[in-house]
Amino acid sequence: MQTPSRPSEFILEKIRRHLDYNPNTGTITWKNPVGPMLRRCHHGDRAGHLNGSSVMMIQILNPDTGQQVSMPAQHVAIFIASGEWPTPPVYNRNGKRDDNRIENLCYSDYDLDRLNRRLSRCSATGIRGVYEKKPEGASPMRFIASIRADGKCVHLGTFDTIDKAHAARITAEKILFGGVCMTNRKTPTAG
Repeated sequence: MQTPSRPSEFILEKIRRHLDYNPNTGTITWKNPVGPMLRRCHHGDRAGHLNGSSVMMIQILNPDTGQQVSMPAQHVAIFIASGEWPTPPVYNRNGKRDDNRIENLCYSDYDLDRLNRRLSRCSATGIRGVYEKKPEGASPMRFIASIRADGKCVHLGTFDTIDKAHAARITAEKILFGGVCMTNRKTPTAG
């Protein structure tokens, strides 16, 4: 997920006035809904909805355009807790995209975000960055390991076994990202 652009000051002010965040539960609720939300939401109701990627999204109406401004709840939570809109991408440490407790939110960068994405259902090996190399003629199945760093694909080698390719990928992750994964990234601070 890319970092959403900073909303206008008008939208940020609406967030301050109309939404409340509990850092212990990660819940964002309406303080005093306005506009179209007034008919559907009441004080204390949970704000937001899960989008198609299971990311909790918060929508605020921009009266200048008449359009809903949709923002990831992770960013809204950090904004309410700290008063600053986060500029690096924000992700959930435990991989649960609707768990927005402050202790579960962390800053990241593009390459680390790619590392922590869910594995595609189309993955033939079930291991991120390890791919099957189709045999040519009578040669046995081989495995290719690669990783993205600084926006470039780095070939780590071709291996006889999936375990060796996986080991090369893990070693590269540790070298490139210092062993950083979903469970140990910098945590945003509240207040």
